[in-house]
Amino acid sequence: MKKLGLSEWAAVAEIAGTIGVVISLLMVVYSLNQNTIAISGQGVNDIYDGYREMQLAMIENPEMVMITKRGMADFDSLSESDQELYKLYVAMNLDLWDRMTTREREGLISPETSEAWHAFFREWTSRNVSRALWEQEKWGWPGAWFQQQVEAQLTH
Repeated sequence: MKKLGLSEWAAVAEIAGTIGVVISLLMVVYSLNQNTIAISGQGVNDIYDGYREMQLAMIENPEMVMITKRGMADFDSLSESDQELYKLYVAMNLDLWDRMTTREREGLISPETSEAWHAFFREWTSRNVSRALWEQEKWGWPGAWFQQQVEAQLTH
């Protein structure tokens, strides 16, 4: 058996180093994928938590439930203070949709994950936001893309 010379040992070390670099890169890719999944999950959880807070507030304040029901049916019949509460309710929901959309466009929430939320918010908007109310309040969402999303849902 022949002993390896210096150039042969250098070749072995180069191969071992290359294998080490490839393994290291694979670990970086795996870590990035795991981080992306975690960030996406956190983004979706933030949307869910925001919506849940609104639901809990409604449970704690049955009068707000009545305001939202009347606001959907006939916004103009609400008192001035109730109109403001209804506008806040609408704004909070639209803010959640806008926040989710922004995070999705930034790559922080996957489109597959957010599609069910988009469907929910499209349906919610078509039932709860009138064209007249949107015209009064759309200044709060200056992004053209989001405005188009909302306006596509306005049926009344």
